[in-house]
Amino acid sequence: MPGPSNEELAERLRALSIEVVSLRDEVERLKGGRSPLPSAPAFFPAADPLSSSAPTSPVAAPTSPAPSPSTPPAPAPRPPWLLPKPGERSKPAERQKPWLVPKSPARAKPAWTLDEKFIGEKLTQYAGMVVLALGIVFFLIWTAAHAGPEVRVAIAAAAGAALILLGSQAAKRPPYDGLSGTLIGGGWTVLYLTIYAAYHFDATKIIDSATLELGLLLAAAGGLTAHALSRRSRPLRLYAVGLTYFVMLVCGRDVPAFELFLILFAAAAAVAVETGEADVLIASLLGYYANYASVYVQTINIPPAQRTLDNFAAPFAWLAIPYALVAVLPLIPYARRRVFETDEGRALGDAALSLNAVLFAVTAGSMGRIYFGVPQLARAAGLSLLFAVPSLLHARALSRRSTAAGLSGVLALGLLAAAVFEMPDPMWKLLAWIVISCAWVWVGLLFDQPVWRAAGLVSSVLTFGFYIHVAAEGPESRRAASMALFLFAGLSYFFSRFHRLWLESPEEWEKPATELWLHAGSLALLVGLWGVLDAAPFLCVLVALALAAEHVAVRLGRAHLWAQASLLQCGACVYSLFVDYGADAPVAGLTPRLWTTAVLAAGSAYAYFDGPADEELTSRWTHWSRAQARRGLSWLAVLAVSFAAYREFDGRLRLPIWALGCLGLLALGRVRRDEDFRRQGGILAVVAGVEAFATYLLAPPQLLSPLSAWSMAFYWGSCAALLAGLFVVKSRRWGAPTELDDQAARALGFLPIVLGACYLAKELDRVQLTMAWTGLGLAALIGGLAFDWRELRYPGLGLLGVCVVKALIMDTAGLPLPYRVASFVGLGVVLLLASSLYAKAGARAPLDEKNPPADPG
Repeated sequence: MPGPSNEELAERLRALSIEVVSLRDEVERLKGGRSPLPSAPAFFPAADPLSSSAPTSPVAAPTSPAPSPSTPPAPAPRPPWLLPKPGERSKPAERQKPWLVPKSPARAKPAWTLDEKFIGEKLTQYAGMVVLALGIVFFLIWTAAHAGPEVRVAIAAAAGAALILLGSQAAKRPPYDGLSGTLIGGGWTVLYLTIYAAYHFDATKIIDSATLELGLLLAAAGGLTAHALSRRSRPLRLYAVGLTYFVMLVCGRDVPAFELFLILFAAAAAVAVETGEADVLIASLLGYYANYASVYVQTINIPPAQRTLDNFAAPFAWLAIPYALVAVLPLIPYARRRVFETDEGRALGDAALSLNAVLFAVTAGSMGRIYFGVPQLARAAGLSLLFAVPSLLHARALSRRSTAAGLSGVLALGLLAAAVFEMPDPMWKLLAWIVISCAWVWVGLLFDQPVWRAAGLVSSVLTFGFYIHVAAEGPESRRAASMALFLFAGLSYFFSRFHRLWLESPEEWEKPATELWLHAGSLALLVGLWGVLDAAPFLCVLVALALAAEHVAVRLGRAHLWAQASLLQCGACVYSLFVDYGADAPVAGLTPRLWTTAVLAAGSAYAYFDGPADEELTSRWTHWSRAQARRGLSWLAVLAVSFAAYREFDGRLRLPIWALGCLGLLALGRVRRDEDFRRQGGILAVVAGVEAFATYLLAPPQLLSPLSAWSMAFYWGSCAALLAGLFVVKSRRWGAPTELDDQAARALGFLPIVLGACYLAKELDRVQLTMAWTGLGLAALIGGLAFDWRELRYPGLGLLGVCVVKALIMDTAGLPLPYRVASFVGLGVVLLLASSLYAKAGARAPLDEKNPPADPG
């Protein structure tokens, strides 16, 4: 099959060129630009088939059939947004203006960066317009001596109109369109200031009617608003509003009628709603409060005699109207859709609401506090409602996570807290503080406002610091404030339970709030009881609360409540070490310390041996286990009881009580196979031995109670009981002795010898004491050899050694020679007897083999 001729190839290439050009035009129209290509293609002119420049190589034909040379190719389909509306004629592509072609909707806004281009193109023109506006103002001042007020106003108005016209023309002529926004904004600013000066400044006063002046200002603000809306330029909006406030501030004139600023602020709010962006609101808020500084200073400097509510109403209204205007915007459906519900405007809208609330709270709150002097809770409550109500409404209209809604709630609580802190009555002060903080939590729960709940919780935690401040004023204030803490404890327990039942999916930070309220309630209950009870009843109440809390924890399944119960049990023991009972009278023959110690010991024993908490409940608490809590309680309870015996009894009774306590602990540890009790018994034995030497032996007899038959029987009976305990420990009835049993045996053998020796030393003279110690040591040695107990042999030998040294150095030094000889002979006989006993016992079997070391297992 012959290939296509040169003429056919040329026609096909020409048709392909037309198709490419048509597609190029369509793409340029979509981009909004003008196609640089001609409408008629000239890439492939008609060539002579015999020309040497014509292509000779065959070219593959396109897959689609080639159009006829006389029929132009069909253009590509146009997008839907470029199609003409029904009844509207479409203009030819070559006659359409480039600025009338719709731009691409997906074009991103350029980010502002502080570089040389931004400084050269933007900052310089902004600064230039500021200088130009100030120059026009000063030009008016200069012309005051050369022309009348009508001429001055006309010149200024003409300058403003010229700037607006120049800016409008620059917008149509690139690249000067970048200056158009600045020129237009400056022109409207000059017009605005000219109208303002035509009524308020004497040099340019040509308007006598305040109504006319307000109408002209309103018209100027409307023109500025309309021009900004038509251009949809953010820099123009911000520059025009900011420059207006700045120039008015630089003028330095007092504002006789603040309605001017209210009109300007309302115009800025309308611009923000129409454009869908709240940046103008932020600029207007800053400018408005900057100009309000003069009114603020005038208000707080009014003489005290003129500080009435009527004189305060107008300045406060000038603050409240702009605040209410911004606060009500999210409640208007149209404004909410335009400003606060779009992706681009949501952040700016939230920032504007937050800035509005903060500026109004700080300015109005401080001005009212300085103006009235005396804080009043009613006024603070009225002001806080201006924040609390919008906060709840904003949360429902926007989102419960709205920053502005949460911030307004916090500001309302802060205003109330500041007023409560300055109340004179301590009881009502603390009561009002608690009611307000808990009310915030209650509202946060009902309306599902996490920030309200968090603010109330933080304020409630500060209650304890507030209580310290109130209680420092005296005992009566402390007792009165404690009544308020009982109310706080009940509310805290209620909130702890209510959080668990009400909130289905709390915030991550709020999950511990249930337990925090539980801890706050318990702490408030304890502090309140401490404020109204004396030391002894308070300690007994601590024990009762600890046991009750453990039972309630088991019933409700609250591991945190069990942790509180265990801490309270241990804390009661520690608190008993520092209680000062003062001059409390005995009850039924026993001192308050003994009664409270008995209650403490009984409660600790019940909690240790028969506590209702089980492992399944306590395993949820990860900080310490049930076994660790019980161990700590046992050590602290023994310490508390031992300390009570030390404080309430002298050496004649203290030492036997400690000795019997040591015996009881060792026996309890052996029966329950608990090493802690055995260690406690050994430590108590050592403490009793040190106490016998350090205080009992060295204390003057006048400081001890009189010796009586029952006290002597009790003393020696305790020594006998220790020896009986030694017999029990050494027996193998409960299995092979362990290392702890050996330590207990040494304590039980050493302690009765020490107690007996100290008792004899306190009641006998030198010679009698030596003989008594010799007999006591010999008895211990005989018993140790008879039972093969080294726990008795070693103390007996030690006591005999002390007797030898005492006899040689002290006893016989001043005796007559016959008595000295008798003493040495008697002591020598005793020592020889002891030696013979050792020899006889060693002949039967070596002592080490008869008394092997204990099995460490």
